[in-house]
Amino acid sequence: MEAEFPANMSGTLIIRARGATFSQAVIVPNGEPQKFLTEAQLLAKFDGLAGPVLGGERANALAQALLNIDRAESLSQTFGLATPA
Repeated sequence: MEAEFPANMSGTLIIRARGATFSQAVIVPNGEPQKFLTEAQLLAKFDGLAGPVLGGERANALAQALLNIDRAESLSQTFGLATPA
């Protein structure tokens, strides 16, 4: 994997259990410019990170506001959603 750096942030996971070895290598991880996250993947990741802090409903409202930020008249409401209630 070191040979892939700095072009890629690659990684390998190796698990040894009960006499068997399982490995998985990822050369280009999800989220890199060559492999953008889909909107569903992005929302799932956002919910996993923001949901526990903001609560599910507020995190969802913030996610939708951010996805539509180019149409926002003001960012004050969007920034307000980023603060835990």
